[in-house]
Amino acid sequence: MIATLKGRVVMAALAVTAIGLAAVASVILFATQRGATETLQSDLKQVAQANATEISNWAVSKQLVVKSLMPAVTKEDLSNELAAAQTAGDFDDVYVGYADRRATFFQKRQRAADYDPTKRGWYIGAAKANGPFISKPYVGAGSKKLTVTFAAPVNANGTVGAVVAADVLMESVQKTLAAIRPTSSSLAFLEGADGTVIAHPNDEAVLKTVDQVFPGVTAGQIDRLSDSGTTGESSRDGREQTVLVTKVDGTPWRLVILVDTGEVSLTGIFEPFRDRRNRATG
Repeated sequence: MIATLKGRVVMAALAVTAIGLAAVASVILFATQRGATETLQSDLKQVAQANATEISNWAVSKQLVVKSLMPAVTKEDLSNELAAAQTAGDFDDVYVGYADRRATFFQKRQRAADYDPTKRGWYIGAAKANGPFISKPYVGAGSKKLTVTFAAPVNANGTVGAVVAADVLMESVQKTLAAIRPTSSSLAFLEGADGTVIAHPNDEAVLKTVDQVFPGVTAGQIDRLSDSGTTGESSRDGREQTVLVTKVDGTPWRLVILVDTGEVSLTGIFEPFRDRRNRATG
């Protein structure tokens, strides 16, 4: 009987030990998962910010070249200034539209005899903003490629006397987006202020709404993540996604990165992501 009682005590002790070890293991696993999540968010934020800064610097540099034309708009002949700006900004075209409906272009392409710059979106947008303006993407008439126009108004006596502008191909931005691949299925795109996709590695996705391209991602979710600076969760093609949104300074754009959560391991999280971050910030 004593032996039986002793055996029961031993079994009880072993059970308590097993429960304790299980509890400790659960705490360790929870801590590991929590640390993994924090590492994931940290890596996402740093790489997203590095790429958003790269795109921002690109956009700001284009706008600065456009604005450099402003002092020259009163000249009779702008050919030298337009040529210099075209080279400096690597523009597809650069031009000035005047309030009296005149227009001067670097590219000598055929245009309608009644061409009126004041009725064009780039002129109206810059005049309405009374400051730097970036158009929505469109297919350039000459280049047949995805293009945006950077523009800025020139005020005279309190009114817009002219608008300086330049057309920029989006190829370099699309290449930057295509290179943001922390895991094999990751994807990045730029979203405009109105909820449309304005740059994407796939041209066919451009100018569609976000939920048309990514049914699991909504414009409202992008707004919330942009304001909070946190990562969110969604789904794409039936797979769970981690979503991060970063504002691109100097533009109305936001960089959105979708990372397939299933491709993230708890050990060595995002080594490719770390490598790209180090290259971007180093």
